Amino acid sequence: MGKDISIVDSLIISLVSMVAVFVVLAIIYYLVDLLKIVASKKNEKTEEPIVKEDLEDEELVAVIAAALAVSLGVSIPEVNIKSIKRISSTASRWAEVGRREQTTGKL
Repeated sequence: MGKDISIVDSLIISLVSMVAVFVVLAIIYYLVDLLKIVASKKNEKTEEPIVKEDLEDEELVAVIAAALAVSLGVSIPEVNIKSIKRISSTASRWAEVGRREQTTGKL
């Protein structure tokens, strides 16, 4: 406690601390990359059958047809949908999840 720390000592302590922080950040970065690789390999192994996708698409078309019928004030058989095209989202996954949570919270 009686020893004073010089400017050189404080600079050395600061430098060593910054190096330690950057080393830990680099380790975290590579761990996250490793987890991404492991997760992508698991996703490749657990592919869902195509039949489920077709069923979800049919349900989506039915929901869109019902929404159009309600908004136009006509019955569902009078709605003729020729094509539906998916548009890729430019929003991040965080934004999509936030929107879903807000939507389901208001229902």
